[in-house]
Amino acid sequence: MQLTPGVTWKSVDETGQMVVYKRLSEDCCQKGQLHPSIRTRLQKLREVPANSMVNLIGVLRNDLGVVLVREYVPGTSLDLLNPLERNRAFEAVCHAVSQLHQHGLVHGSLKPTNVIVQEDNTIKLVDPSPFLYDDPQVDWQALAKMYPDRVSSTESSVSDRWRLEDKRSRAWMIRTIGIWIGIGFMVLVGGIWYAYHR
Repeated sequence: MQLTPGVTWKSVDETGQMVVYKRLSEDCCQKGQLHPSIRTRLQKLREVPANSMVNLIGVLRNDLGVVLVREYVPGTSLDLLNPLERNRAFEAVCHAVSQLHQHGLVHGSLKPTNVIVQEDNTIKLVDPSPFLYDDPQVDWQALAKMYPDRVSSTESSVSDRWRLEDKRSRAWMIRTIGIWIGIGFMVLVGGIWYAYHR
């Protein structure tokens, strides 16, 4: 069987665990072995907390070539959600990306198909690029394509933008509550005035 690099497929490993295999391109190899910089990056990705990043199990070499093995994450990819659900996932996606950046890593292949929303609405990032990216702007630009109305591709950091978006949400909520309190007060005063002048 011949598989194109980057193609993923789901299977059960020898322990009975559901896993996903992804064939890596030959660019990831040097003299038939995983390139040292790729190996280092994958090792760092394995150290990221599992609450935001899929668990990378390892790399194996077989008749298909060099294959990355990761845990299978049940859920729905972001591209299959309706716009409202996709918008609701925005903060969780930003938080997951921010966690990666806090560990000095960049996903490098962020797109809706690589973001899984689980049943409990938690987010898992899957299929990071094996190539070394050190500029968070790569992820930032990808987020700007995924959420063009909420993200500016000129922002310097996902976590800063996420905080800014969070502040905007809070400010909007405070304004809304203030307006409703004002309306309630006006109705109360109007009712008292009406009752007094009747």
